[in-house]
Amino acid sequence: MSESEKSYMSSSSLVLGLSPILLSSIGPTVSEIGLLSLRRPILSLLLTFGTVGVYPSRILSYMEDSALDIIAEPTTLAVFLNKTLVHDTIRRRATAISVAQYVMVALAVFNVTYTSWQLGVATVLNFVCQSSFMPLIWTTLPVFIHLPAALALRANKKAPAAVSTSSEPARAMNGSKSLVWSSLTSEVALYALREEPLDLDALRPTPRLIFWHWVATVFSFVHVLVGIIIFSSLLLTMTTDAAIILLRYAASALACRLIIVFELAGFRWSRARRRNVNG
Repeated sequence: MSESEKSYMSSSSLVLGLSPILLSSIGPTVSEIGLLSLRRPILSLLLTFGTVGVYPSRILSYMEDSALDIIAEPTTLAVFLNKTLVHDTIRRRATAISVAQYVMVALAVFNVTYTSWQLGVATVLNFVCQSSFMPLIWTTLPVFIHLPAALALRANKKAPAAVSTSSEPARAMNGSKSLVWSSLTSEVALYALREEPLDLDALRPTPRLIFWHWVATVFSFVHVLVGIIIFSSLLLTMTTDAAIILLRYAASALACRLIIVFELAGFRWSRARRRNVNG
């Protein structure tokens, strides 16, 4: 191997080694995904696959990433949504926007999966030479980091009243169908167009919620650390190839970030609107 090839390989390892840190800065926080999962669990699940990384908030600290603080934080996009013309335009195109979100996140997930598979096949991991799945495994780990905290947040929600099945089986069946339909409707509905208030008690910190959030913050740090070890150990001969890999990951992460920012802005706007009406 020539000296120039060794130099290129070192540069590629540096670029790939920095990738987990850069991608985690674009990724969502644990509470952001938890908030989206309350009403749109399928979309939030796909977003965890497409964002590649988890934004590392301070370890063992909940208040820095509190769900209540996230929805109370004013943003420029939330103020922009407050304009009647903008909101009416979104309402008229709600179906198209919702479909576009799922198409965008599906493309992001496909891009991440295909890029990880290509990277594993085209490179050699210097400490596990026979393995080509390590990049793919690493990019799927965020879903397992977000899942416990999201489930703990959903567990805080008030359970709906149970449907009696002993005396009125037909009504129970209709109630089950209605529950499925309402869940599907809630899944595809944009946050900015929701009229029903969110149960704020579900967002208040409980010992269980704080515990699982702490666990998620620890594992998000471990995820970045493991990513640095894996990606910096991949042997790739061209720096430009490493840069292209990083850009492809970043494109998926940015696309998912746009969806998250839009949904959270709608969340904040709808909550502020209800407060103004009630106040």
